[in-house]
Amino acid sequence: MQARFLSLLLIMFFALPSEAKINRFEELFIWKMSEALELDAKKEADFAATIKKLNKQKASRLNDLNALNTEMAKVKDRAKASALLIEYQTKLTSYQSVNLDEVKFLQEIFNPMQMAKYLSYKSIVLSKLQAKLKARAQAGAQSK
Repeated sequence: MQARFLSLLLIMFFALPSEAKINRFEELFIWKMSEALELDAKKEADFAATIKKLNKQKASRLNDLNALNTEMAKVKDRAKASALLIEYQTKLTSYQSVNLDEVKFLQEIFNPMQMAKYLSYKSIVLSKLQAKLKARAQAGAQSK
């Protein structure tokens, strides 16, 4: 199950344009996780709503961090740089809190066995995705 699940997610991720990739990846992730964890219809609906909400929060907070990075790259004033660093730390903490919220909210939906399985599968999926992205970046760099 795991190998087919990972293959399907990775194929879909690399085959679609950016926005469509994200939405399709999210849909497939929810569907396959629901299947793997044997969720009933109520739990699946709660899981899907939670994942979508958390992903939106994470994307928004990441955009905030990226905007600050852009602003910090242009800063020439020491006082402004200090203020931006403090703001960055606050926004970074906010971004990282989404991961803690994920565990907290999903523990309300999943039993301990499902939660353990979810975290394990998610870790595997993310590791494989990062490896694929890294390999693509290296291949792109070598072809230049």
